[in-house]
Amino acid sequence: TFSGAAASVVSLNAYTDVDMLIDNSGSMEIAADTTNVGYMETLTPCYIRGDLGPAASPAGSSNSGNNITTTSCTNLNAGAVLGTGSYSTTYGLVNNSVFTPIKASLKCGFACHWDSANTTDFYYGVAKNAAYLAAQHLTDSLGNAVTSINLRSDVVKSASQQVIQSMITQQTTTGVANLFATGLYTFGDIVTKVFPSSGESSTDLNTALTVPATITPIRNVNSSGQPDASGHTSFPAVMTSLASSLAAAGDGTSRASPRKNLFIISDGIQDYGARGLGKEEGPFYPASCDQIKTKGISIWVLYTTYTPLPSNGYYVGHVKPYVESPPTPAAVVTALQACASSPTQFYQANSPTDIATAMQTMLKAALNTPARLSQ
Repeated sequence: TFSGAAASVVSLNAYTDVDMLIDNSGSMEIAADTTNVGYMETLTPCYIRGDLGPAASPAGSSNSGNNITTTSCTNLNAGAVLGTGSYSTTYGLVNNSVFTPIKASLKCGFACHWDSANTTDFYYGVAKNAAYLAAQHLTDSLGNAVTSINLRSDVVKSASQQVIQSMITQQTTTGVANLFATGLYTFGDIVTKVFPSSGESSTDLNTALTVPATITPIRNVNSSGQPDASGHTSFPAVMTSLASSLAAAGDGTSRASPRKNLFIISDGIQDYGARGLGKEEGPFYPASCDQIKTKGISIWVLYTTYTPLPSNGYYVGHVKPYVESPPTPAAVVTALQACASSPTQFYQANSPTDIATAMQTMLKAALNTPARLSQ
């Protein structure tokens, strides 16, 4: 479902910047909805914590590419310690300093965790490798072959592209050149400017339109199998860095003095502590948003709610307490509402359609704010 306030239309357009800050951390690689979560869990009936990914097997594999079959999954209990016993020997599992002892877990609704840099050897490859998916004979409810598993990050990238297209359309309708501008940023442990290559934002909306599709998911584990800090979500550091690069908003009466908006699209979960087992999650720290608000920049927040993952022990123990009610509202909702410039500028959505609708509603409200004219 999608919740948020609708916008009214006004006649006077202001010169307006709409920058988008898109969460690109590992948690955004969750399958997009319950259907796609089901696909991922079907392809990962069990996996090994400490293993770099499922390679050519839907049931999981080891660094050496040896597979754990669906049959052998039935002999494993979630959280069972494998150590250096027969499973390690048979399937080539490798203990390392990070994942010791090796444990078995059941099902994985994410296309990111404990992955490697090798695109044929981790869960993102399972979600996106058409040849691999064809070999699994996975079908949808209509009996059609599943050739790609839709992830939350895919949905957000598509919705961001639709926002830019709407900006182009509305600018054309007004007949005012350079009325709108945009900047695209992603974040995990740091903020990364994706567009434009220089400057804060750009009126070259046609080029911006091609950029969201090029955003590459952050890997949670590097090529040597060690946790990669880039997969964190470090919201305070991100907001401090972004604030330092943004100039104050203007009154919207000229391109040199635009009104400014920042769309934050995220699942609202931040990592506290070092990457790896034992790290803790929690809601974003909303005071981090104040340093951008003080520049007159209007913050709009889209909370992409988690699809519940009751089979995922880490979700149940570390994420569920913050994203599911009680308390009501959930802790993440409270934090993200406080980050937004006003309660009416907070939205939440879970399905692909609702996420796209929410972002269009945010854009409509942001673009239809009139310029402040002085006499």
